[in-house]
Amino acid sequence: MAMYVPIIIAATETTFLYFYRKRITFSLCKHFRNENTTLFPDILKRLPIPDICQIEIPRLLVTLYDKRNFMSHYPCIIYKDFLPSDINAALLQHAVLNQEDFHASKIFYDKRKEVDEKVNNPKMENWRKSQFTDKKTFEFFYEVLSDKMLSMFDEICENLNISKFEVGDIEMQMTSHNDGDFYKPHVDNGSADASRRSLTFVYYFHSLPKQFSGGQLLFFQPKPSVIEPENNTIVFFDPALKHAVHPVQCPSRLFEHSRFTLNGWLRKKTSEQEPVSA
Repeated sequence: MAMYVPIIIAATETTFLYFYRKRITFSLCKHFRNENTTLFPDILKRLPIPDICQIEIPRLLVTLYDKRNFMSHYPCIIYKDFLPSDINAALLQHAVLNQEDFHASKIFYDKRKEVDEKVNNPKMENWRKSQFTDKKTFEFFYEVLSDKMLSMFDEICENLNISKFEVGDIEMQMTSHNDGDFYKPHVDNGSADASRRSLTFVYYFHSLPKQFSGGQLLFFQPKPSVIEPENNTIVFFDPALKHAVHPVQCPSRLFEHSRFTLNGWLRKKTSEQEPVSA
């Protein structure tokens, strides 16, 4: 079954939107529903067949009316070719050469929202499968990506139609998804410890040609949407939006063929912090 849905493309240096129609199929959505009901049991069983499309936005420069209308239907903005190609290539090389720094990802939660203590929940151990390493193992790339995001912070907030806020710090990790890895539906700011997370980002990098399939970023609101993990592309969205990572298929199972990300959050500053800037 196939249908035509509108795809929105924003011109790089102009202030208008160009609309056209592109044929897509529901095979991916059906794969979510039929093959992965054990991974996404509740939401996907209730999810009607939606209009799913890839949203590509090099620069979203539109009127406030158009922007509000756009963001009321789609959950994120995407920038392609976000970092210089040599930095992108060096980042992949760094990840592959430092495989020993990666360890199994965990889920943390608050037993009570008013408690700031971070506690590992054994019931959530099958909610996420991936490997990650923290910023102390990739400090140079942390600074490069942080500076680029901060330099574009005003534009990002405007394009997402969210209120600007003073950034106190940037939380970032490097994550690897290989064969069978996934992340079930979740939000990024659902605990007291994560409450200052005000903007989520996911920067994708991987070997070329891509040696895996799957690993799409799935949004459930405001409109069900699937975002492909494309090399040197970054996605920004509201951390309160429920989202998931579709299971990855990597036939070689080689670490260097993984779906890699630099992912994290721009966190609102506390009264004790000085705001950070580029």
